[in-house]
Amino acid sequence: MSKTYVLKLTSALVIDGVVCRAGEMVEVGELEAKNFLARGKAELATVEDGADEAQTEPGSDELSKLTKEQLLAKAKELEIEIGSGATKAQIIEAIEAKAEGEKAGE
Repeated sequence: MSKTYVLKLTSALVIDGVVCRAGEMVEVGELEAKNFLARGKAELATVEDGADEAQTEPGSDELSKLTKEQLLAKAKELEIEIGSGATKAQIIEAIEAKAEGEKAGE
């Protein structure tokens, strides 16, 4: 079964023949999600946007594909303090550690 992602569109797009406006949330497959994120047409939806929390947490493979700026935004959403000199790998490690800590607390 293919994983799906909830994205918040940053510009209007046609998805499966349907016009979707900027600001709308859409659920798409992994390839479409990567394409839209890479082109800046969407961002990962957050729980505050109304997305289901399970759909907003990318795994380490997905995290490595995000830019440092996107990772810093994700860390901020998760209330993780990141030092100004942190590398992309360190930010990913901090996000994964937070996710593991939350899973352990469930």
